[in-house]
Amino acid sequence: MNSSEIAQRRNSRFFFTSLSFAIGLAVASAFFVKGMFGGFAEDTGGVDASTKACLAVMRTNGFNPTVTEGELAISLAGQMNLESLVYKSGVIIASCPAYTLKDYCVGAACQKPGLSFTLVKKEV
Repeated sequence: MNSSEIAQRRNSRFFFTSLSFAIGLAVASAFFVKGMFGGFAEDTGGVDASTKACLAVMRTNGFNPTVTEGELAISLAGQMNLESLVYKSGVIIASCPAYTLKDYCVGAACQKPGLSFTLVKKEV
């Protein structure tokens, strides 16, 4: 084999390797762009964007909600600083426009003394 054939083979290997790498990058970037616009529903258990946003606000404010079909419920037992909890719960309720307030109770007269409320998803 002469040097021109060796150079031609090297160039063609480099070309096809580069082409494969470029196609791989294009497929990976398309996957990520699709996931960005689709919201990665597999990671959130199929939860829609409004519910994800509402859950994020709840968790940011220190609440751990119970998620059921169309409802988000929070129950904190105990006599913590109730004024702070009322304020935080108001922020949560205002930050969840896709939900309506089903029930709300604060204080010692509740079923479990403390704070509890339930948000129900609005029907479209």
